[in-house]
Amino acid sequence: MVDPNPNSSPPRFSIGSSPGPLPPTRAVQRWSDSEEGIADDIFSYRKGQYADAFPSYSSSPIRSRRKHNEVQNRKVAQRRVAHRDNSTVKVRGGNEEMEKFVMTSERERELRRLKLQAEEHAIRMDEVEKFEKEQREEIEDEELLDYVEKREQCEKELEQMLADLLIT
Repeated sequence: MVDPNPNSSPPRFSIGSSPGPLPPTRAVQRWSDSEEGIADDIFSYRKGQYADAFPSYSSSPIRSRRKHNEVQNRKVAQRRVAHRDNSTVKVRGGNEEMEKFVMTSERERELRRLKLQAEEHAIRMDEVEKFEKEQREEIEDEELLDYVEKREQCEKELEQMLADLLIT
């Protein structure tokens, strides 16, 4: 079939449609969506392959050096922190001594908290004395009533005995 328009561009073929091994998916997507010619497709594909194979050459050497320095500085800082922590643990007597200290401190703090709580809820001494006085008065009243009841009972028994003596 011959194209009736002699000024039209030649048909475009894409590498992705040719038989043989398939390139990586990223390149296939570029070729299938592309409106470029086959030379542009090949150039883009090779450029991507080169960038994947040699990332340091495709990026700025200053940026990679700066990135490397940042990583090194982070590692040095982590080592310093670890060394400082280890030194602190040694100075404080080791992990066991620190654990004992923490447990003792927690216990003392809890005892102080309980003492404060007990002081808040404690009954004042004047209220205690007032309550004891009321209790004593109630006890005295009850004792007096018991005494009166016993006296009446004794009087009845005495009258009964006297009545029994007079009858006999």
